[in-house]
Amino acid sequence: MTAASPSETAAERQALLHKVLADPLRARILMVLGDREASPKELGEILNEDFQQVCYRVRTLKEKGFVELVDEDSKNGGVHGVPQTLKSSRVNRRAAIKP
Repeated sequence: MTAASPSETAAERQALLHKVLADPLRARILMVLGDREASPKELGEILNEDFQQVCYRVRTLKEKGFVELVDEDSKNGGVHGVPQTLKSSRVNRRAAIKP
């Protein structure tokens, strides 16, 4: 088995980025997290989106390496992570928030 060339690896990362940004809610989450840390609950409130939908998208972004857990809240017997982007987003931030 041969190692992937740097251009193949870069192309794979670029394809993954396009796939992640293809979902409008994931893109909006990344835009908000490019400016600040926020819990999934805070993201839902900021973006005017359903909490469960935000949690699902954040979990996907974490699995793909686009967000990382920066804090945990273990109140009420559960653990709630506070995600933050690894890299800032270049997408227009005004488009992130629904009117």
